Amino acid sequence: MTKTIVALGNTDWEPELISALRHPASGITIQRRCVDGIDVRAAVQVVSADLLLLSDYTLRVDVDVVAQAHAEGIRIVALSNTPDTWQAIGVHDVVPIHVLEPAKAVSALISLLRSEEPATAPVHSRNGKISAVVGFGGGAGRTTATREISWQLAASGLKTVMVDADTFNSSMKQELGLDPATRGLLELCRAHETRSLDALTASTSITHIAPQLSFVGGLARSSRWTDLRIPALRGVWGFLQEEFDHVVIDVGPVIEHEGSLAHEVSMPRRYSATHTALESATSVVLCTRADSIGLSRLVKGYLEFSDSWTNKEIHVVATGVNGRSEFKQVREVIRRHLGINSILAIPFDRYIAQRVTERHSFMAQVEPHADVVAHFKECAHQLTPSRNGDAIAPTSKQRLRSIKNAA
Repeated sequence: MTKTIVALGNTDWEPELISALRHPASGITIQRRCVDGIDVRAAVQVVSADLLLLSDYTLRVDVDVVAQAHAEGIRIVALSNTPDTWQAIGVHDVVPIHVLEPAKAVSALISLLRSEEPATAPVHSRNGKISAVVGFGGGAGRTTATREISWQLAASGLKTVMVDADTFNSSMKQELGLDPATRGLLELCRAHETRSLDALTASTSITHIAPQLSFVGGLARSSRWTDLRIPALRGVWGFLQEEFDHVVIDVGPVIEHEGSLAHEVSMPRRYSATHTALESATSVVLCTRADSIGLSRLVKGYLEFSDSWTNKEIHVVATGVNGRSEFKQVREVIRRHLGINSILAIPFDRYIAQRVTERHSFMAQVEPHADVVAHFKECAHQLTPSRNGDAIAPTSKQRLRSIKNAA
């Protein structure tokens, strides 16, 4: 039996069609009848269903409703005589309806379900690794780390993409000298919601920067964060994992607990990109300034959002360390308070940083033999899954709990 959620709107022919659907020979069982799209979004989260049946008379149905149903693995069929309208929001199964003979639509629906089983999506092996680059507050060196680590990963032969997922003030397009209107993450999310995300479609939103290195730009305007929805973001991260060996995501300067909103997955949230990236990541790079303020932010942020680091490889990149003695002090603070051993010290070179900004380039291109380049190369090596014998154990919940209690 096909378990079905029905939302047909206020029509004269709905009772007759429902009666036909309930006939034992139809192979359909109605799990719930919904009033409109808002009711549907709530139903698909709590009702086990295989099919969602809509019509032109169903109010408040948009791309969000469609994306939510698809995220739950529910097939959508629309009873409509205007298929283009439905295809525009991602519904590709449309059955014609005649208001005087609605039972014929039921026959067509049954034929569709029996003869055209939902297309089985090709099985992809998601071998790509996702690394989320996190910084607590501004000036932590997060964007620089994303850019330089991505370059080094690509230089090592890995097909790499760096993603600007900062929903507050994305800047990587400007740093790379790209047109602010360059397509990016927003367009990939839209393509996923309309079920048109594939390698050909994505090529218009993924910018090739250098051999083996690509870039997905952030929001042209931060106010567009409401268009980055959780199901679409999860789909985009999975797609990039299939297409690239390594995905490096700059998640922005802010992580936030959202309280009771955490279970309202259909609601747009400012931190959706950050939370979904951390959820999908296998490793996390925590960036900090190597001074008292930066280290204090690191310790507080790591402990406050400890649930985000469970089962992740954790690395720390401390920027602005000058000399071995200072590095020993920074390392001791991080190890004592957080129990993290993978710590890399990055010296700050104002001259190289200025030249990189002026040329919209990478440090390895400007000064390939500089110490700072060697440090970022080491950081990329730590993130490479093919490391031999130096794997870093993921952080367990028990270990995080003990660190937090000790603090």
